[in-house]
Amino acid sequence: MLDILIFKKYPDFREMLDYFASENCKGCRNEQCKLFKDCGVRGCHQEKQIEYCYQCNEFPCNQTNFDEPLYGRRVKLNEKIKKTGLEEFYEKQKNYHRYV
Repeated sequence: MLDILIFKKYPDFREMLDYFASENCKGCRNEQCKLFKDCGVRGCHQEKQIEYCYQCNEFPCNQTNFDEPLYGRRVKLNEKIKKTGLEEFYEKQKNYHRYV
């Protein structure tokens, strides 16, 4: 039964993969996200003129509208960037695959 539930969201997953494969994504800072329709990050970025959540005085907040796993990952990454600095974080992460 669990297998059937997993495949219930496959059409959404397929749409996301097709979108990324089309190379049309300009990044959430440059266009309205076509995948996460309720994303609050872009609007916050534009309003506060900041690049990353950790730069905000309200970080961490619940304005992202992400589900719990994605929210947790975003907070964790922003905390690492805040602690190490963006350049050091980039140097450590640049050779890792993002979606493994």
